[in-house]
Amino acid sequence: AYVVSQASSGALPILERPCLVSQCSLLGVGTAFRALSAIGGYIEGVFERFPILKSIDSTYRIADGFEVFPLVLRYQPDDWKRRKLSLQMQTTSDVIKPKLTYFSSRLGFGEARFSVTSAAQVLHAADSVRWSLMTLTHELLHAHVTGLLTTVLGPEPEIGMSVAAFTRYHQAFVEAFKSSGVGKPFVPPKAIDSLRYIIFAFAAARGSMREQLNSNHSEKNGNEEIDIGVPEDVEDFKREFRNALRLLEEILVHTLDIRYFYAGDPDLFLELLWESWTTVPAVVGDLDTYLLRSIAAVASLETGTVNQRLRQAFERLAAKLSELSTKAPENEFLKRAKEHLAAKKAGLIQMSYPNLYVADMAALFLHSKEIEGAFWSGDDNIDTGSEDRLIYSLETGEFSGSKVVNPVPFLADRLRRVPPDFGDLDEDYRSAWLLLATASAAT
Repeated sequence: AYVVSQASSGALPILERPCLVSQCSLLGVGTAFRALSAIGGYIEGVFERFPILKSIDSTYRIADGFEVFPLVLRYQPDDWKRRKLSLQMQTTSDVIKPKLTYFSSRLGFGEARFSVTSAAQVLHAADSVRWSLMTLTHELLHAHVTGLLTTVLGPEPEIGMSVAAFTRYHQAFVEAFKSSGVGKPFVPPKAIDSLRYIIFAFAAARGSMREQLNSNHSEKNGNEEIDIGVPEDVEDFKREFRNALRLLEEILVHTLDIRYFYAGDPDLFLELLWESWTTVPAVVGDLDTYLLRSIAAVASLETGTVNQRLRQAFERLAAKLSELSTKAPENEFLKRAKEHLAAKKAGLIQMSYPNLYVADMAALFLHSKEIEGAFWSGDDNIDTGSEDRLIYSLETGEFSGSKVVNPVPFLADRLRRVPPDFGDLDEDYRSAWLLLATASAAT
């Protein structure tokens, strides 16, 4: 009902086609709806052209396994890089069932099994950071990551993980953990096994570290003091796995999001992330989780030792929160996030080790250069600007007749612009223009 009403609102006879989105004009939101469809259609079209799930099956079920580090505090990502193991992308396309996209005043930005929703505030503030359409990329990636996890954890191609398979994986993981000698690295038979056990190691490490940090009121300074173990009872481990699954999914989404849709620009990524989160009250009640997600994604781009990368990401996030709170001193959310980050520095860095562990796994083994390239090409309006950043050559309010072919670089370019670039054009006007320009990418 929402999709049909929003797509057709504004069509003749106008008075007989009311729109279900409040605070919209008599002309309806049909054009804005086409903008959502354009973004969803383009992104899903890229994933359809590059069937990464089939590539995971054909690559990692055949390739030999690589090192799994059960003690994630001592893992060495350089050992993974030396393998030079990467996805061999298939040339045949994969049919994807497209998700329905529509505006929702109640759901805001969100993803469900058959749909992706955008906040209704986008209708009047699409050309702002806090209500940017780029937030949709995060939601669309959730379905992609669900497919990745199903493929990695499934015992056979196109078959998800069963209870029996989980029990087998757990038993093999416990045995490997013991036989390797106090959790030293071990090499499973195949690469797909390595990916599974990295996820298992993440769940085990996260559970152990949370328990010990929570029981110790004074945060520890030495990472070696954290004793990581694997529950030998499958039901106990299943609880740890379930508790870790949501954070695991978010870390994978952020790690791919910052590469696919922000071209590896951590400052742009963090600005949108935390500006958009200022509109979500639930974030204040769970700042640890949201800070950890941010640190892991940014640290996956940094260089140096694991500890150095985490500290660099921490400082980058602290600087961004300080910048944003300075711009909006009345924003209590940003102030609390900044203070919480500073107060919990030691504990947050410790808890980030298993998070960076799976973020590195995603960056090295689940990321596709072909897919990333497709999100930043195919449009004549894309130019290489200063500092090796792509610029979309369409000025604010311009009606040149030029069609937006690829909405990803167009929307990223809008985020990089600052108010002086807009002249006297107010946000309502700019947002209406942005939605119209984005809608031109719809097929």
